Amino acid sequence: MGHKKGADGAYNISGHSYSVVRGSRPQVMHGTAYKTVGGLTKSSLMYNKYGRIVSRRKHATAKRENRLKKAGWVPIGKGKFGSVFVGDKSKSSKKSSKGRTRRGSPRKSRRSH
Repeated sequence: MGHKKGADGAYNISGHSYSVVRGSRPQVMHGTAYKTVGGLTKSSLMYNKYGRIVSRRKHATAKRENRLKKAGWVPIGKGKFGSVFVGDKSKSSKKSSKGRTRRGSPRKSRRSH
């Protein structure tokens, strides 16, 4: 379905007038364009904490994903900033948990002649 230009030279879509139908994300957020090339309208866009215009649905999905937590990073604690990596064990702890075998263990069958 194509949108028609009005007498004023703008596109009138559901009570709002836009100079272009398809534009960039900033154009959509500022009300110049109706939607992006990918079909995102103003209601499906938002500003993230860095001030970038992002997809509302994709932002929510990524927030639920907890990628840092899955990668082994956890928050330090209440009232503290930053993250701590809780992953790969150190060399010494690996060595102790492995359980080294003793030399000359009784498991080996010794032949008696």
